[in-house]
Amino acid sequence: MAALAARAAKRAEPDTFGLPELFVVKAGDQRFTWELRRFGGVVLQRGAEPFPNQALARAAGEAALAALRASSDLPTFKRGRQ
Repeated sequence: MAALAARAAKRAEPDTFGLPELFVVKAGDQRFTWELRRFGGVVLQRGAEPFPNQALARAAGEAALAALRASSDLPTFKRGRQ
């Protein structure tokens, strides 16, 4: 029963398979930057400059992510049968 409920809840949410995600990563000692990745490990873009804290890196990364998602040539992926 729990598995059925979990699958139903998953179907109710939009499928985000393959959409770019924002990651805040270290960029040296006590510096941070952002990366936009697909599938958690494929880096699409990385911030060019380091930020002194995670909040600033996240804000810059969110702006870059919004611009990337607005791009009309962003490829989409469909999840295979499960």
